[in-house]
Amino acid sequence: SADGNQATPVIYGDESAPIVIEEYASFTCSHCGHFYKETFPTIKKDYIDTGKVYYKKHSFVRNTADIAATQLIQCLPDNDTRQRFVKALFDAQDT
Repeated sequence: SADGNQATPVIYGDESAPIVIEEYASFTCSHCGHFYKETFPTIKKDYIDTGKVYYKKHSFVRNTADIAATQLIQCLPDNDTRQRFVKALFDAQDT
């Protein structure tokens, strides 16, 4: 963010969409992982990809693994890479 106190969210969709959803998720939370794997694909397909929703995924830090993941995301060069990293984190969450 501009004040440096918050991590930049991972963005999905067009910022001109009429609805903005802001999610706060922990990369180590099994419920957040389940949501990302089971529910988010439908939201993306039906609402984000159709231009109805602008989606901002914020990190909710609960432990040192979340801190590390959030810091790594901030170092990635662009939002597409950040989206792929979020997917990789949640896909590998069980391991």
